[in-house]
Amino acid sequence: MRKNLVGMIYAYLVCFVSVCVLLGCIISGLYGIFKIMSPETTLSRRERDKILTAERFKLSLEKSNKVFKSEKKIILSDEETKVKYEEEKKAILIAEKQEGIQSIIYMIISIIVCIPLYFIHSKLAKKFGEKEVV
Repeated sequence: MRKNLVGMIYAYLVCFVSVCVLLGCIISGLYGIFKIMSPETTLSRRERDKILTAERFKLSLEKSNKVFKSEKKIILSDEETKVKYEEEKKAILIAEKQEGIQSIIYMIISIIVCIPLYFIHSKLAKKFGEKEVV
């Protein structure tokens, strides 16, 4: 029977958790790279449907007018609608890229924290495993 069994179990448990967290963050970071490279493909369905075409954008504007039941209905010309559509599309794609950058930053922070945590606790677990009760 080992003297420091609890310490060894703790150290291996920390190693396991750090590997799991690291794996999840790497997957999230890789998805963030796709968000930066091709934000159109990673948009949510609602956002994608909103900016799919200028006609759909115009319908969503009309729908929002009905939802808010504003006394003054905003009526835009086709040219104004197209300008607003392009602005909205650009803003949505920029926001998607920013989310991708945030994912990569989270991944880097996780790597900086988890790798040393793993190695420190794996060495600690080995030390606990070497000590035996006499």
